[in-house]
Amino acid sequence: AGALSANDYIKGDSAFFFVQNTNQASQLGVDNKGLIREFVLKALSQKGDPVDSLKILSVTAGRDGLDGQKYVIAEFGYQLNTQAGFVIDRRAVLSLTALSPGAGVGQLQGLIAVSTDKRFKQLGGVLRQVADSFRVYRLNSGVFATK
Repeated sequence: AGALSANDYIKGDSAFFFVQNTNQASQLGVDNKGLIREFVLKALSQKGDPVDSLKILSVTAGRDGLDGQKYVIAEFGYQLNTQAGFVIDRRAVLSLTALSPGAGVGQLQGLIAVSTDKRFKQLGGVLRQVADSFRVYRLNSGVFATK
């Protein structure tokens, strides 16, 4: 258990990885904003802070991975209610992909790069690059080999 993330908490910037087991992994696409919204809500609320006013602003197809794996890039905004009682406007970019074994439960895996709404005006391009660079590959060797 744990989290994989990078951050500059003082300035409000962070990037983090999140995985969701789901039987809807094969339905991921630019037209399925409901699935993307569900993933984002689960990812943002994993530490218990309430998320308000979540709005998916845009969804586009990302660049395919080396093995042809599809990625979706979503930009969204929300308000974060902190444990200290502050409400902070946030903007983020998500890169999301699906790993599906075919039938049964698959996974949505995503990287969210986020900042405050004010800093996003400066950092939006960098956060998009961070999200767009995200790649996941299924290892087919050693203990990870699929049979």
